[in-house]
Amino acid sequence: MNLPQRPLGLSRVLITKTGFGAWAIGGGGWAFSWGPQDDTVSLTTMRHALELGVNWIDTAAVYGLGHSEEVVGRLLRERPPSKRPMVFTKCGLIWDPKDPMAPPRRVLKPESIRKECDASLRRLGVDHIAQDGRGERDVGDQAGDERRLGRRWRKRRLRKSVARSTTAERPRPPPRRRAGPATTAPPPR
Repeated sequence: MNLPQRPLGLSRVLITKTGFGAWAIGGGGWAFSWGPQDDTVSLTTMRHALELGVNWIDTAAVYGLGHSEEVVGRLLRERPPSKRPMVFTKCGLIWDPKDPMAPPRRVLKPESIRKECDASLRRLGVDHIAQDGRGERDVGDQAGDERRLGRRWRKRRLRKSVARSTTAERPRPPPRRRAGPATTAPPPR
């Protein structure tokens, strides 16, 4: 099956318009879980999505307190590199391992991001991340540190791009209403 594709941002990388969201496969036992999940069923579901043509998976370090990335990593290890989907992950939300039901803290300091990305690379079993997004819209003074850190990562080839996730925090504006009836005919002269 060929799913429609579009460019990822301004890059030449084509992604399917539909991806696989791996929040729920993180399982239960943490503050924002979707409840217990069966890893075998999660792997089967991801395989099915790839068979249907999906070419990317969205995950995050905080989903299942790292478990989602581990399950995605299992899928990646069973496929040859040329058949692997792109993986987009996010960082910036730090959980308390002693209290998994506590809401995670937002932390975007360079050292924290380095540690999170190293842990994500390990859990995913890959040497780079297709995209690392930050689940934070207003980074204030940290933006300069973030840019410098991004340049260092590009040099080390640890990740290919950085994005800031804002969709969960900023709803889309309502569609604009057109004046007059909608028509495909040219306007009268």
